[in-house]
Amino acid sequence: LGNLSAADLNAAYARAALMFWPGVNEAFGLVYLEAQAAGLPIVAQNRPGVREVLSPGPYPSVEAGPAALAKELSRQLGDREARRTEGRAAREYVAENHLLSAAVTTLRRGLASVGVH
Repeated sequence: LGNLSAADLNAAYARAALMFWPGVNEAFGLVYLEAQAAGLPIVAQNRPGVREVLSPGPYPSVEAGPAALAKELSRQLGDREARRTEGRAAREYVAENHLLSAAVTTLRRGLASVGVH
């Protein structure tokens, strides 16, 4: 899609049924968080960096190879209700774990655990 403005990116997410990203060298994966925040289920491999930002779900292992990734993509595309359910869960996961408010809560808990208030 290229470089999109925030409005165009939000519109693209709104039109999408899911986010498919077979990224091999993704270190953190902001795009995964953005898509999940938009309510999209993710089809990706279970690999370091990626797994830290994905909501719980059926992510194929790297060892399972491209066929397993294709199978999950096919499952998602063939089941609209599952996409909706997993998309809602993804949005909730991001809200609970990756928004600034979640980071503030985690920081406060950590500071309180060492006696800093």
